[in-house]
Amino acid sequence: MVASGNPKVSLLAAFFLLGGCATMTNNERLQAPTIYERTLTVPSGLKVRYAIFPPKSFSPEKSFHLILALHYGGKVTNFYGTEFVTMLIEPALKDVEAIIVDPDCQERRWENPVSERAVMNLLNHISQEYKVDSRRILVTGYSIGGIGTWHLAAQHSDFFTAAIPISALPDPKTMAPVKNVPLYVIHSREDEVFPFKELKSFIDGQKSGGASIKIVVVDGITHYEAYCFIEPPKAAILWIKKVWRE
Repeated sequence: MVASGNPKVSLLAAFFLLGGCATMTNNERLQAPTIYERTLTVPSGLKVRYAIFPPKSFSPEKSFHLILALHYGGKVTNFYGTEFVTMLIEPALKDVEAIIVDPDCQERRWENPVSERAVMNLLNHISQEYKVDSRRILVTGYSIGGIGTWHLAAQHSDFFTAAIPISALPDPKTMAPVKNVPLYVIHSREDEVFPFKELKSFIDGQKSGGASIKIVVVDGITHYEAYCFIEPPKAAILWIKKVWRE
């Protein structure tokens, strides 16, 4: 496997100003995360673009938690996932003190077999390159990334130990039950793409199959206002720490 890339610093202000859902102080702008954008060639020969966001306390000698962040839909340009993480996941979950990795989706959907293999190959590489605490690996995503979060939690319960799908509704007919990975589901009552009532019915089915799910419902945010969802996953940090202690 080959990985290469250069670090860069990304400022978040533009994303937060889009919808007036959050503002940044000058101090927060100065502390924007360091991002390493890289390309990994996996065994199949496929080139996987991804970015690494190390925590501010990062040290090669220390073991860290790992967060896999799966971006939403849209035209996937180079390092498309970086926008998603800088806009939402890093500001929300930076206090977890985890290495955040965000790949670009290979085949439009994260549950596509090609995309799934690419992601798992990438995570295997990250686990070899960094000291990752295998007991504390979380997957999260928004919209199609949230559907991918449900899918990976179901298919790779031996790898992931927590999952946070946001604004997502998998197909109940094809979605396997999630039995061994605790889930913290975040959804808006005003989501016009994935109606909350349908999600609630889906979650009830998952629970009857043995899934451990906490659902957090927000109000006043539409599906296309992803930048307004910082506070709900930030509030999940206590849940994450509790799950990982257990």
